[in-house]
Amino acid sequence: AKKIRKAKSDPQPFPTNAGEMEGRPEVTNLVTIYSALSGETPQAIMDRFGGGQFSPFKEALAEVAVAGLTPIATRFRELLSETTEIDKILKNGAEKADAIAQPVIKEAFKIMGFWQK
Repeated sequence: AKKIRKAKSDPQPFPTNAGEMEGRPEVTNLVTIYSALSGETPQAIMDRFGGGQFSPFKEALAEVAVAGLTPIATRFRELLSETTEIDKILKNGAEKADAIAQPVIKEAFKIMGFWQK
């Protein structure tokens, strides 16, 4: 949250439309992040915060980021404490990948004239 509040913006007011974001990559980035985390359209975000200072927007972005990323961080910590769960997930993924890859590999060997065991 601190990094979001300190994120670089510019002295101009918060944009009210997409045209005002041109040439302002930092603003575009922050609005895009907010949109991705909240599900709101960029225009809805600009309608809500447009014309004002960046501090209310950054505060709202920090709240949205914490709310959106907390479940991911929680699950990550759970997985780190349960190494058997990670091993199980990796094994299942490897089995699925192998099932998909084997027919392709066999066909490639056949086309190239290689013998398989």
